[in-house]
Order: sequence, then C-alpha cells, then structure tokens
Amino acid sequence: MKKLLIILGAMGLVATSSSVAIACNKENNSSEKTDLSTLPIKELGTINGAEDKPTLEDLVKAINNVNSNYNLSIGEVSYDGQPTLSKARLKASTNAKKFKGTVDITYTFKKEESQTPGSTVENLTYAQSKSKVDVINLFKNENYNLINDQNKWTKNYADTEASKIEDDNNILNYGAYQGSLIDSEKITEENKTRENEHNVFNEIKVFFNQSKDLNHLNQDAKQAYIFTAKANAEDSKFIIFLIEAKWTVENEKSKTTTNFVFTTLNQLEIIIS
Repeated sequence: MKKLLIILGAMGLVATSSSVAIACNKENNSSEKTDLSTLPIKELGTINGAEDKPTLEDLVKAINNVNSNYNLSIGEVSYDGQPTLSKARLKASTNAKKFKGTVDITYTFKKEESQTPGSTVENLTYAQSKSKVDVINLFKNENYNLINDQNKWTKNYADTEASKIEDDNNILNYGAYQGSLIDSEKITEENKTRENEHNVFNEIKVFFNQSKDLNHLNQDAKQAYIFTAKANAEDSKFIIFLIEAKWTVENEKSKTTTNFVFTTLNQLEIIIS
C-alpha cells in the first residue's frame, strides 16, 4: 500500500490530511442487505476469460478485484438479461442473504488466446540490443537493491489487494493488481517527487518493446503505466508486469471520489542467473 501511495503522490492525487485512514480488510458487521446499485466502482476495466462472453464467475471476480472488501459471491447474484462484451446487469438472487437490487456494470472483455501455460497476457519482449542481463543489472544497482550478489531476489513482492483511503474531503478506491510496485530506494517519504517516479518507469521501459514508447503519466487522459514485480525473498526468479492504471473522478456534495482500475498488459518471468 505504501508503494501505491508513492505513485499516487507523484500524480498529486493522494489526500495529504493527517486524518487519512486506510480501510483494509474490515468486515461488514451490518445485518442489512447491501443494495447492488451502490457498488462503488462499476467500471471493471479489462476482463480476460476463456469463453466468448464473460461468465458470472468472471464478473464477480472482477467486481471484488476493484471494490475493496465487497465480498460478493456467485450465489448472491445472477444475470438480469444477457451480458455483452462491454456491459451487463446483475440482480440479487432470490435467496441472497447479503445483497439486494440490481447493478449495471461496464468492462472490456477479451477472450484469452493461447499463451504460455498459466499466463493470460502476452509476454514482454526485449527491445533491440536489450536482454534480461540489463534488467538484472538495474535491479542489482544500489538504487534498487532487489537482487543480491548471490543472484537472489531480496524482498517479498506479493500481489496488491484492493484498498480504500478516506479523509474528510477525499475517497480513493484502488483496484487490485498483480505484483507490487517497483520503486527506487531513492524515493522516500520525504522525497516523493514526480520526477523520481518518472525516472523509475523510464529506467525500466527501455528494456521492452511494449513499453519503450510509453509515457509514465497522462493526467489529461487519467492514465498511467507502472511496472510491478512478484517474487519472494531468496527466490531465483521473478515476474515483471507492465500495468496500465486508469481513474475516474466523481465530485459529490462533500467529497471527491477517485476510482482506480489496474489492467495487466504484459508480463515476463525472468530467471536470475
């Protein structure tokens, strides 16, 4: 979560009040049913699936990924009409215990093509004259310290769960994404500059064909690109992800709500050697 705050701080989108409270993994103790129409984030981003159209399981998983602690289950909802490649309406099942009503959701559905076993996105490919040696050497650099002299990954980089930050004026809803944000040790709590976050992305993007021409941040389009990684400390390999972040802003009576959706564009498993 701290790493996500760094990139959003670089965007100038994180609330600065000392009253910010991070609402993670809190259980809903209310016995009242939740109206599906109040779903905070209804734009689910890109959904990858094996069928020609999204299954109910695909949609429920996507809803939970972008809505922190929503805890929707397949048994609680059913289709209201037929889903399309871009939108669907869900309704609470007649025997639903936690939810009621209906909700219209939007998304971009992509049928999975044949990929490397276990992968649902295309692999990153190295740009001309670049190789995994360049990536490994960068992460061995003292500014990162992600790989040690024994060619082992040095930190625990897990998948990032959906979360929520709220203060008196802002609500920030973050969807889940694969891996943890790759950051430089030069970026500290006292040094969260946009220039530094740009530098991290720019140092990595030149290694891959899919990212070399991308800009880290486009405020007007409400879009950003980040690199994340997934590995455990002492692993001899890691997965690097190129991820697109998009956000929408809703201005209500007393608060501004910003919803972030993250989509994995490409990935690559790198053996450290």
